[in-house]
Amino acid sequence: MKNPIIIIILILSNILLSAQPNWEVIHTNITEDLHDIEFINDSVGFIYSYGSGNIYKTSDEGFTWTIIKQTDSIYFEQIQFIDSKLAWICGEKGKVLKTNDCGTTWSDLSITVKDKNLLLYGMCFINDTVGYLSGAEMSKNKMTPKVFITNTGGTSWTEIFEDIPQMILNLEKKDNDLFATGNGFIIRINIQKNTWEYVFKDSLRVIGQIRDIQFADDKFGLASSFKGKILITKNGGNSFTYKAITENRLRSIAHLGREKWIAVGDNNKNDGAVLYISNDNGGSWDKKGDFPDIHRVSLTEKHIWIVGKNGFIAKKQRK
Repeated sequence: MKNPIIIIILILSNILLSAQPNWEVIHTNITEDLHDIEFINDSVGFIYSYGSGNIYKTSDEGFTWTIIKQTDSIYFEQIQFIDSKLAWICGEKGKVLKTNDCGTTWSDLSITVKDKNLLLYGMCFINDTVGYLSGAEMSKNKMTPKVFITNTGGTSWTEIFEDIPQMILNLEKKDNDLFATGNGFIIRINIQKNTWEYVFKDSLRVIGQIRDIQFADDKFGLASSFKGKILITKNGGNSFTYKAITENRLRSIAHLGREKWIAVGDNNKNDGAVLYISNDNGGSWDKKGDFPDIHRVSLTEKHIWIVGKNGFIAKKQRK
């Protein structure tokens, strides 16, 4: 007999998506909250849960998912593939895992800190040897921001930027820079010089955590925040303005081509909307009906993918 909780979740998913034309819900036995989704092509992709330490893989465009790794209820935060075989995943307790065979096996390259919990939130590998990690070291309710670099593919890590005052939650590469986001700020890191500078700082405390940032081209980019704000740059990240589109948390954003963008998040303010579409480079946004809380949006050549609470997975063809 099927678990009645799973049946209820599937029924609710069908109801929620019935008014969403062209969105296809992927029905699985996964009931955990899903934090991220990453595809290396239209067929092969990965998801991981938030708090169970489970990593899943699909090889058939998301129709079936198989658990390939389980790690002691770790909260994983980021996964990154740089080619069809090589990837890293990071999370709490300094956990860093690496695969060289598309997820079949994983090597443990974790950063260990005695009597402290190292929370790794941001990760960005420039190539197969050089990569960055960011987060914070937690000890006796005190959080100390940390940034690490590796030049050995993750086998060793060196701490840099000991003067960064706040925890960096996300890292995104643009040209020769890394854009680092956190609670009300955006920092630009020069990769070649290993220097950093603020390009946005929320002195009014109206932005909240900035969890994602994406660039459409050399000049234009958008970022999303936990207080429902969209941040906009038109000069390559030298400065940002912002506008409010919701009171809900926005977790993830993606550029769909031309002037079209998608932003997703939580229904924490109970207004029913967690997915928004802009057709004019963030000038205006349309709510797109009821969905479960969405943690991440990801793109392949053919599809838009979204994942979120209670094992929610859905995809839509890109036009």
